[in-house]
Amino acid sequence: MIARDSMQRIHRSRRAVMLLALIGLSACVTSGSKHAASSADVLSKRSNFVEPPALTYRPVALGETVEFEINDLDPVILLDKHETVYAKAFALPKWTAPYMLKVSSYIIGPADDPAVYYPTAIFLDANYQEVRRSHLSAFTFRRGGFNENSNLNGTLFINQANSQEAYVMIVSQRQAAHGSLVVNNVAVQQTAIMMPGSYGAAMWVIPMGAKESAAATAASATGRLKLVVENYQPVEMGEKKPAKP
Repeated sequence: MIARDSMQRIHRSRRAVMLLALIGLSACVTSGSKHAASSADVLSKRSNFVEPPALTYRPVALGETVEFEINDLDPVILLDKHETVYAKAFALPKWTAPYMLKVSSYIIGPADDPAVYYPTAIFLDANYQEVRRSHLSAFTFRRGGFNENSNLNGTLFINQANSQEAYVMIVSQRQAAHGSLVVNNVAVQQTAIMMPGSYGAAMWVIPMGAKESAAATAASATGRLKLVVENYQPVEMGEKKPAKP
């Protein structure tokens, strides 16, 4: 009995320490709106513009995942001759079959005052000429649950018709300089169930589907992103999707 009481006290102490740590972390989180305003102010003072051919293009391979930041150390380009944006550039795999790019941009700041970097993918040919540009409609804002970070993500396809695309620049949406943008919002629906365990109660997170609506979030000039390069198999109308091996 004494040993059991001691274990319960230890677990209560651990939970208290974890709760205090979470409170401390939330207090240290910079508000999204302040981050967005600060990043825009720093960007507005940049004047050393770079042309696309002079950018450094990081090669990416099929099956690769790249986590990166866009910040005030990155080069600045003049988009459409008047919009100042930071640019992160990648050299795409040589086209042999259809593949896709998954772009995710993570939420900055607390849930009650978030901001996000709204990405645009600008595809270039071998001569660094723009051949295609992604639209905001390609991205969906997904609010995270208990075990998932909120992020803005989209999937961009490179088919045979786009096989001349050799490079991609990730820059911010032009409209993002003017405040907030509205995108599709998918809120992950999850429920938590408390279950008894060997060391006390444990919380199990059960996915319950997703609910879609519209959301507007402050636009930041900088952010933390992820790029995933994957093969995919296009399916013709009426054709069955190939079974996974």
